Amino acid sequence: MSFENRPEMMLASLGLWSFLCIYTAKNKNWKIVLAAILAGLAVLAHLNGVIYLIAGVATLIYLKQYRQAVIFALIGGLTASAYFIDVLQAENGLSVWYYQFRNDPATQSTFGLWPKLFVMLTYLKVFFIPLENLALSLLFVFMLWQQRKYILELPVDLRIYAVCLFVAFWLITKRNTAYYMILFIPFMLLILYELYRLKPFVNKKLKGVLIIYFIIGTYGMAQIIYKNLSLDYLPQAYTKLRGHIPVNELGLVPITFFFNEYEHYPNLLNHENYGYYDTHSSDPVKEITNWSHKKNVGFILFDYKYRPEYFHPKPNTKQIPFYRLSFYDGRFAVYTRN
Repeated sequence: MSFENRPEMMLASLGLWSFLCIYTAKNKNWKIVLAAILAGLAVLAHLNGVIYLIAGVATLIYLKQYRQAVIFALIGGLTASAYFIDVLQAENGLSVWYYQFRNDPATQSTFGLWPKLFVMLTYLKVFFIPLENLALSLLFVFMLWQQRKYILELPVDLRIYAVCLFVAFWLITKRNTAYYMILFIPFMLLILYELYRLKPFVNKKLKGVLIIYFIIGTYGMAQIIYKNLSLDYLPQAYTKLRGHIPVNELGLVPITFFFNEYEHYPNLLNHENYGYYDTHSSDPVKEITNWSHKKNVGFILFDYKYRPEYFHPKPNTKQIPFYRLSFYDGRFAVYTRN
């Protein structure tokens, strides 16, 4: 995940650092202030970082450190409020910000009661899909069960903070996406370490779970290395595609293309935009092309090797509804409007 160009690694680092400051504070208010600043910085990295503010305040209140909880909330909130500096400086900034937040496809679909309830009910998918997540979660669940007699002997700060973090994200998350697990991995590893340290053991079950963990991890790393060695580096591959893509047309493209090429193409949608409206019909190709036609999309780009999707037409399909194949090289397909 260090190579996904997403903020979760930064969030996890700031959140862990904030927790460690709370854990080692021992009535040192300067450490509470530092913990609050770090949690506030997590919010500035991504709004999901608010879970570290919530977990920090809740933990301090549970520990009956009410003065420190107030300090943490004030300093953390003040740091996080820097998020609104550019919003307040813009004309009609607050109304524009609210409109964007309320109508963003990534959040709009979970403002309703039933969509939000569905996300909450399927929350555990974050920890068990795909295999890389399953590997660590399997080890974690095994250790919790094996050492269940010692769970209450875990450091109370760690135990309460981890539970509050889990519940806070459960309440605010808009999607049960796999990479969100990164926010919890530092605390899962700390709990694993502390549980094992309370009463070390070695048995066949532990060996089996560890073998599964390392096999899946090694396989995942091998996949990444193979993909990096066997495919063109994405910016170079996309540069070669420019001559085959209409410049002044609205395009529907993979998200990797979007972030690499939006400076060269003024109007782009990415497959993630479509995903929020996808109804998973029996004819996914027809559904995405109908959606694209309604959005007045001029070209569609598919990446069959790096970003394969279930809604891709079969490779080298010459014609799909409203669009025809204008370029195909075995990996990329460009469809332009008829």
